[in-house]
Amino acid sequence: MTRSILLAAIVAAFLPLAGCFQDAVEPLAPPDRKAQLLGIWESELDGLTVTFGEDGRYLVQMPDGGAAIKGNYRIDGTGVILANDATASVCPGEIGSYTFVARKVSGVSFLVQNLKGRFMLVKDSCEPRLAHMQQAYIKR
Repeated sequence: MTRSILLAAIVAAFLPLAGCFQDAVEPLAPPDRKAQLLGIWESELDGLTVTFGEDGRYLVQMPDGGAAIKGNYRIDGTGVILANDATASVCPGEIGSYTFVARKVSGVSFLVQNLKGRFMLVKDSCEPRLAHMQQAYIKR
């Protein structure tokens, strides 16, 4: 009898903690693609950044300080359509289409979470963009 009371006390003491750990592994709610995409995304490959603005514009900045690339983007379901400006130094006027997926990942501590995203190719003939967009990105 004492043993079952002790077991019940241990379970009761740790039960509230189970809810804390459950939150740390829950998947993201159905995404608001625009809210997820807005902001600065940094490539884990080479530090290249892509900034998606509220106005439907994007800016690609090279880590070596090279010429920035500007263009327009549009969200289409789970995808993102990118169109470089006609004056872009790389692939002027070319359009690329990618599926975008993001998930929360823990940083140094499970209390700090970043958003990690991937752009998966649907269609794009711009080789330099293709090489960079398929890498993993972290939202800054």
